[in-house]
Amino acid sequence: RPQGPAFEVQVGDLGLLCPRIKARSGAQAFEHLRSAGAVVLGPPEPGPSGEISFFIRDLFGNLYQVVEASGWFSRGRLPTGGVAGCLIGVSSVEKALPLYAGLLGYDEVLSDETGVFADLARLPGGGQRLRRVLLGHRRPREGPFSPLLGPSRLELVQALQREGRRIFAGRMWGDAGFIHLCFDVRGMDALKGACAAAGHPFTVDSG
Repeated sequence: RPQGPAFEVQVGDLGLLCPRIKARSGAQAFEHLRSAGAVVLGPPEPGPSGEISFFIRDLFGNLYQVVEASGWFSRGRLPTGGVAGCLIGVSSVEKALPLYAGLLGYDEVLSDETGVFADLARLPGGGQRLRRVLLGHRRPREGPFSPLLGPSRLELVQALQREGRRIFAGRMWGDAGFIHLCFDVRGMDALKGACAAAGHPFTVDSG
């Protein structure tokens, strides 16, 4: 039976906290989800970069951040679209940046702020002092599915008043939560070599 974490996951714990789900309008998505009976954690609010977002929780306790975004493949009727990035808890922003900004191409710092943030206040641990760095990519993505997936952003969050706990500590791959973050890649061998050279070797290689 899939196991959840043995503790309440807080903002700044280590690993994938929640995916970013894009919305055409934060207000429209908020009303749609609330009227559908979703567990909505507060109204849309601006984050440090100015982008509007809010959080929801699913039946298994997983968090999702619904964020206003402009990159759309087609004009559908639903107020939300696909995944457009992730919020990631890290032990050190400085140590994490070379991986995400260098190797994975999220080379645009959209905001880098330290403090207590109103848009996270309703989340466990959201009232603590944090460092948040929102990363985008200057160049359009080039993977085969990039026109469909569109642009994405990653937000690195570091807890400053405590030591973050590993969200998947003592659990197995496949347990409840967000297991991995996937990227659409051309040139896997080249990426593997670059990661190894930078001190981030692949730990699983199914090729």
